[in-house]
Amino acid sequence: MPKKSIDVSIKDRCLQIASLAFLNPFTPERQARYRELLGENQDMDADGPFPELRKTLEELIENLGGEGALDYRTYGAQDGEWIRILTLFAGYHRFYQELDAHLQREQDQTSPCAFSHGDGCMDYLQRGGFSEEEATWYIGVFYQLRRAHRAIREFLVGETSCMMSFKARLWSHLFTHDIRHYETCMWERMEDFSLLLVGETGTGKGNAAQAMGLSCYIPYEPKTRKFAMIPRAMFVATNLSQYSLSLVESELFGHRKGAFTGALKDHEGLFSRCPEYGMVFLDEIVEVPLTLQIKLLRLLQDREFSPVGSDQLLRFKGRVVAAASPEMDQALLKGQFREDFYYRLCSDRLALPPLRERLCESSRELPRLVSGLFRKMTGTQDKALLASVLRQIEAHAEHGWPGNVRELEQAIRQVLIKGFYEPLILPKESDSGVDQGMLFDGMGEASAEQCLAAYAQHLYRKHQSYEAVARILSVDRRTARKYVQLPAD
Repeated sequence: MPKKSIDVSIKDRCLQIASLAFLNPFTPERQARYRELLGENQDMDADGPFPELRKTLEELIENLGGEGALDYRTYGAQDGEWIRILTLFAGYHRFYQELDAHLQREQDQTSPCAFSHGDGCMDYLQRGGFSEEEATWYIGVFYQLRRAHRAIREFLVGETSCMMSFKARLWSHLFTHDIRHYETCMWERMEDFSLLLVGETGTGKGNAAQAMGLSCYIPYEPKTRKFAMIPRAMFVATNLSQYSLSLVESELFGHRKGAFTGALKDHEGLFSRCPEYGMVFLDEIVEVPLTLQIKLLRLLQDREFSPVGSDQLLRFKGRVVAAASPEMDQALLKGQFREDFYYRLCSDRLALPPLRERLCESSRELPRLVSGLFRKMTGTQDKALLASVLRQIEAHAEHGWPGNVRELEQAIRQVLIKGFYEPLILPKESDSGVDQGMLFDGMGEASAEQCLAAYAQHLYRKHQSYEAVARILSVDRRTARKYVQLPAD
């Protein structure tokens, strides 16, 4: 039977739409192509083009002679590939609302629930020429794409060019810069590409990591009509600064009963709890001691680790994303962070822009951020209340927001509670603001270490931040914390 070909009258339209499938949704090029295809008035802030694009795709497939789906195998090689792409692109847009509804249902669940449109999606793809195995995989990818699109928008509010560039790069770390590579060879190898997020305190490193963690690939199981895991089970996170040196190894790798005093039973560490295709997020990675960095390096290189007190090798099947402040570079220069571990950790290094940079780029960024954070905090769309909050925040337009988005969140909370915001103006780092005699009064013949501990504790009481203490004393964060916690007498 001769192969069909795409009619010349609609071929350009087919190629125009199909090429959209390969473009990163957070790039200016994708936005421009949407408007070119659908009209200049399309709203790109939320799901904007999705309903219109779905309608356009269905009309195009109908013009091609299909009733909901086309079998790409009935076309010649080149045209068949474009029909295959169109079928997948149309399938994703055909079921995106059903995938959203399923995601909403699973948010309050502790185990996967049935995807009610799973059979319909399987049928659509198989009528389009895909095998059962292929259709099963693509349903998993549809769900991943949808979760990624929503999570990046919801967790990383902002539309300035620096934020959109960051979102686009984050998307690439989920699907590569060209999703065709992800489809053909990369989807099972993304765990080998660890990532370092760098940014000032409060810029949203944890939110960026969570957006990635909730967007991991989750296989679809057609027999049960369920996805293998709920999304939040794919994300395992910890802040390494909260653990003492004696506990951090156990928390990461686990331990066996009797491995050390107090190890009364086996303990499963973070890497054991991370499922296949999942993600482990290590915040404050600079806090990891040098000895433990060697063990983490081995995990990244060999994908194997051993719990404390055991020779058993366990397989790590997830991905590592770490976060650090800009002081990471100083730790490298001072030899406090191993270079070999750093380069193995950094398949890429993504820097989150500080809030002041975002506000300089666009006057619309502050209202957009306040609106998003307000809705998240109150669960309402109360326009009058939002307007009053925004007025109070905009009254501090010249404030530098050193605490970044986290400080903005607290500012909104203050306005909601007491009706106004008072920025905390920290003293200059060189201003100790203390009477030296009073500080060391009663210490007698104190050692230099005790004096340093007293001064560090004074600075911490004043600034409420280990980072500030570290900057003033010209030491790393771990040393600052040690002196803050050291008895001063």
